[in-house]
Amino acid sequence: MKQIAAGLFFGALCAFLIYLLGPPLMSDFGRDAKSLVPARGVAVNEAKCKTYVFVVAFCNVKLTGGQLAGGSQRIEYLMLGRPGGESVRAMQSPGSGPASVTTSFGMSHLTNRLVSFLVLTGLIGAMALAGLWSGIKSLRD
Repeated sequence: MKQIAAGLFFGALCAFLIYLLGPPLMSDFGRDAKSLVPARGVAVNEAKCKTYVFVVAFCNVKLTGGQLAGGSQRIEYLMLGRPGGESVRAMQSPGSGPASVTTSFGMSHLTNRLVSFLVLTGLIGAMALAGLWSGIKSLRD
């Protein structure tokens, strides 16, 4: 029974990471980084990264501006390694609306973000499946 609980916990954690990190990643993945222009009326209010276990960096960027829904937008990034201290700018595709705002930081680390997302969700998903499989198998025996 403990294995099933662990499997459900890791499954919920995997779903949460997909919910939190998936939409901004997929949105950025469909953009052409070379055609992005600075977003008008949007400012980077806060940008900070914390590194955990010397390898995993979790970064938060808060954007503010009248064209954003609710006047602000928070974007979370997860990546492997330590990000540099580069400046962060709000960017968007030419002629696009406020829903398409991203950051120069997110676009410059897109490959790292994608690999980190796939590795982390893959590992946690495998742990969830292993826990569920082990728990179900022990119930049948």
